[in-house]
Amino acid sequence: MRALRIVAAALAIVSSGWLLMAANGLRIIARDHAAGWQIYDLPSHPVVRMVGYLTVGLALPFFAAWLMPISGIAGATARSYERRYLGRVFIAFVGAFLIACALAFIAMALLDAEGS
Repeated sequence: MRALRIVAAALAIVSSGWLLMAANGLRIIARDHAAGWQIYDLPSHPVVRMVGYLTVGLALPFFAAWLMPISGIAGATARSYERRYLGRVFIAFVGAFLIACALAFIAMALLDAEGS
């Protein structure tokens, strides 16, 4: 059960990173369209889609922090549990940010290699 929770937390963090990267990409496409560049098509209702991406992308790290197993809770108080949860939330957000950066780097590297 512990391994399943770790895998689910990791998948939630990766999904969060992908959704945050997708929201940023949609923001960039909308900004390019406003400047007159028509490189990529905008989806219908881009603001609704961007809000959805951000909502789910920012909620998943909290779910991942809840899924991460707790070790050594024998004499834990409510305050120490809150501190541990906030630490896990911080780790989940940092992980999601790093995944988003890594996915963006991989996408740029693959698109650059395709043109060569």
